[in-house]
Amino acid sequence: MEMLNENLSLNAEVLANLFQQEIPLVQDFLNLLEQENNLLQNFRSEGLDDLVAQKNKLLPQIQDLENQRINLLNLPEKSESTSNSITAATDNLIAQIDDPKISILWEILRELAKNVQELNSQNGNLLGLHLNKTNEILKILQQQTDKPTLYGKQGRAYEESGGRISDKA
Repeated sequence: MEMLNENLSLNAEVLANLFQQEIPLVQDFLNLLEQENNLLQNFRSEGLDDLVAQKNKLLPQIQDLENQRINLLNLPEKSESTSNSITAATDNLIAQIDDPKISILWEILRELAKNVQELNSQNGNLLGLHLNKTNEILKILQQQTDKPTLYGKQGRAYEESGGRISDKA
């Protein structure tokens, strides 16, 4: 029984340490997603490359901490474990540990992960909308390649003629 308590105490310490490292990283990732969302909602692309690079820098760090948690839980590698099984195993370990501090850290991490998932999905939808609009515009412009046109001052297309050059712009 004493060995079980020592093991549980060690797991509690390791788990609390993992959560304390993971929470700020996930918060930073969420902040990047919020910035990305703002740019996408305002139809701005400048800065997106930098945000993607920052997200790509954080992801391996978050994944490493999650893998450490999976190892602590004695689960198969992430590719074999589902998100639900990882969550359930973490819930079980936290119930065994019965430490309010660790429970709070776990709830914070779960809430952040939920927000990341929702915002990531929203950003994906926004990107899909932008892609559809861009494809529509490209399709319209590509249809015009058969008939060379110039645009006048009013933004209307005029067929190319020898007498007028861009509506006397």
